[in-house]
Amino acid sequence: LLSTETVKRHKPATETYQWAVQSLGVPASEVLMVSMHGWDVAGALYAGMPAALILRYSQSPYPLAPQPTYMASNLVTLAEALDNAQVI
Repeated sequence: LLSTETVKRHKPATETYQWAVQSLGVPASEVLMVSMHGWDVAGALYAGMPAALILRYSQSPYPLAPQPTYMASNLVTLAEALDNAQVI
């Protein structure tokens, strides 16, 4: 369990995402952040992580951030797209 309370910063602060990947012991480029909040995806992108936006409840990409690496209508669709792309 990772919590922003540990790092004393809240998302979308870049430090929270950097702390999470350091805690996991992997490079940011090897972690996929999945969220249905554009601001959360933007924070991950700015921290060097690929990110997927789930387009539910009229969510949209954060307009001042790079476009999400992936966008899908739900988790099943995202998983199928990742599987078909043979993303590892």
